[in-house]
Amino acid sequence: MSRTPDPAIRQEILSAVLASLGRNGLRNLSLRDIAREVGTSARMLIYHFGSYEDLVNAVFVQLSEQHKDYLRAILEQHHAEPLSKIFAAFIGRMFTANYYNTILLFLELYTTALRDVKKYDQFFDAVLHGWIDEVEKLMRERKVKNARTHAVMAVAFYRGLMLDWLATRDNKRILKCSNQFAALLAAATQDMEETTMQKK
Repeated sequence: MSRTPDPAIRQEILSAVLASLGRNGLRNLSLRDIAREVGTSARMLIYHFGSYEDLVNAVFVQLSEQHKDYLRAILEQHHAEPLSKIFAAFIGRMFTANYYNTILLFLELYTTALRDVKKYDQFFDAVLHGWIDEVEKLMRERKVKNARTHAVMAVAFYRGLMLDWLATRDNKRILKCSNQFAALLAAATQDMEETTMQKK
């Protein structure tokens, strides 16, 4: 009977893989290449993750959870403030030199997953549906109408900002766009509330 992989060792390897990919990118690396980068063996990676796809899925999920942790930290600091302030604080934290490689890797992995959605289903559960659920919850707490639709819009807007920022590194433009989006969201929400009142 085979031993069950140690979760602590698995997490240690995953953190090392994530750090390596953050520095160097995915670059169509094989399991053997990744193992060499982090100082372990391909056999050890297979033992703890099962396959290349499962390892990449695990990296996807880890990255997504890190970003959610950043959002939760922002929410804790700005819990009494409006959505516009929360969005600005989150984007102001994420779009900095410290996170450049992380965002670049995230989008590189996203492109990889889009080429085979079935293989990377865990990725889309974590970084698409999971994020929409998280943002929808935030909007419902603040009584935003049509919270699900606005959550989809917010996640799509954020992913678009990632691309723009990586290409331009223009933080002023990114923050200006973020503030404008928050204003549009607030206006749309207010319009919907007024429409609902008129129908009554």
